[in-house]
Amino acid sequence: MPKSQKKISSFAIGIDLGGQSIKGALVDTKGKIIKDIVVPTEGSKGPKHVIRVMRNLVKDLSDIAITKNGKVVGACVATPGLVDMKEWIVRIAPNLPGWVDVPLLKEMQKGFDFPLYLENDANAAAYGEFWIGAGKNVKTMIVLTLGTGIGGGLILDGKVWHGADGSGGEVGHINLYPNGIPCGCGNPGCLEAHTSAIGITKRTKMAIEAGEQSLIKKMVKGDLDKISPKVVYQAATKGDKLARKILEDTGRDIGVGIMSLVNLLNPEMVALGGGVMEAGDYILKPAKDEFRKRGFKWLIARTKIVKAKLGNEAGRVGAAGIVFSMNTQ
Repeated sequence: MPKSQKKISSFAIGIDLGGQSIKGALVDTKGKIIKDIVVPTEGSKGPKHVIRVMRNLVKDLSDIAITKNGKVVGACVATPGLVDMKEWIVRIAPNLPGWVDVPLLKEMQKGFDFPLYLENDANAAAYGEFWIGAGKNVKTMIVLTLGTGIGGGLILDGKVWHGADGSGGEVGHINLYPNGIPCGCGNPGCLEAHTSAIGITKRTKMAIEAGEQSLIKKMVKGDLDKISPKVVYQAATKGDKLARKILEDTGRDIGVGIMSLVNLLNPEMVALGGGVMEAGDYILKPAKDEFRKRGFKWLIARTKIVKAKLGNEAGRVGAAGIVFSMNTQ
């Protein structure tokens, strides 16, 4: 190769579609973000508008790749909701108005000469953790993303497990309490209903309304609708007994859910990510303790339970990693 001729770099584009924002990234083969762009979703304007925004994002990032003496080998959209991996259709995305049976891949592919892919957002985040995050040295892992709801991703023998139709890994709907708090899915007592951000908020509000004393009431100036997991965590750091109990109960319930998953799938690692995990050991420690108390000893000894590493970058980096994995098959 002549000295004046630079080697062309390979890049992938990862798009993380969220209810409030769309995060896009140009990523190299080592998982480094070369350029990221975040734009508002404006989901109320409907699927066509959101798709147009994502297509423009892919175009902008592919243009940037050219300025970096690179080429884009593909792009992947990490989308919320149920993804039909046979028809490449988003069957339903509850947090995006009008997203029912949206042929997302077909619409995204138009006009691009590199391949586009589609993945569930929790699966993409799980792949990111597997590729360059907490699980980069394992082959089999489970990632729980504890946010507004609970996303789950299963990496089995280095590959995302999709199930028969693409909806595998809905771990947030493991049932803990048959007569528990109603879940958004329609069933009572799901893991998500009790341990997600919504679940933590609801349980805290119910406790205070029932007469429990807490700093939280003063922190939100009596407006219980302003309670959030962040407020609960802040109260816990100040020694508030109710806040600590809420977070410990959250951790214990997660530990029970982990026990069921580990007994079923025997992963090397379970990683916990998402905004709820900003509470750190207030949740992680009781989760580990409950798992150790309930699990088989030989599984306990070999299963690592850790905090995820990639934070908000997991979805877009994981989506890009999926592109590279498809190019090596």
